[in-house]
Amino acid sequence: MLNKSLWAIMALFVFLGTVTAAAQDQFMESMRGCASISDQTSRLACFDKAVERIPPRVIAGVPLAPGQNKSYACDLLVSEKVDRVSGERQVVSNEALVVSGDEGPNGLAIFSMKGAGELIIVGVGSVGASKCVAKGAKVNLLFRDQSRMELYNSREFSCESRHTLCFGSACGKREELKKLATSELEIMRVWTEDGYVEEEFTPEQSKTLMHTLACLNN
Repeated sequence: MLNKSLWAIMALFVFLGTVTAAAQDQFMESMRGCASISDQTSRLACFDKAVERIPPRVIAGVPLAPGQNKSYACDLLVSEKVDRVSGERQVVSNEALVVSGDEGPNGLAIFSMKGAGELIIVGVGSVGASKCVAKGAKVNLLFRDQSRMELYNSREFSCESRHTLCFGSACGKREELKKLATSELEIMRVWTEDGYVEEEFTPEQSKTLMHTLACLNN
């Protein structure tokens, strides 16, 4: 069983497929308000607060049975909510991708969402090092093709065991997003104020993250 601390970190993430229509509408309203904020740091902080207010659903990546094939169709990986009046759309991953090699005390929980315009946010919760993460804290990625990438936490300093990676819109990093959406990740290492958490992805987990980001980047 996963450690209680990892469950607690996973509870920071949002999954709209499990909450009421009223809660989804409230989330949409919050996101529209966030999108109107001109300062990028304040806008990202606003997105974080909007995400954390919605009750979570946690799915810890149930292993496939022998011979079973997993579908990576977008309608299984992400959900879309469209505001009928404004026509604005929000898309979020249907589940947290939990990466914990031994299903023990350490691990990562990854949630992805597409906000206003081209903005895509990937939240990474971690257990196994300090809860405090500075703005600009490194996230090292090793892909299965042995290429590497270094990203940086875009949130202000906090002690919530969480990194935020921002792509598109004012965040830029479109080439990095393209790489993540077309290549399988092998290892992710997230740095905190005291050490790091590192996890190796199974082939299924790699494909799930890659296809989820490809769906959001559509």
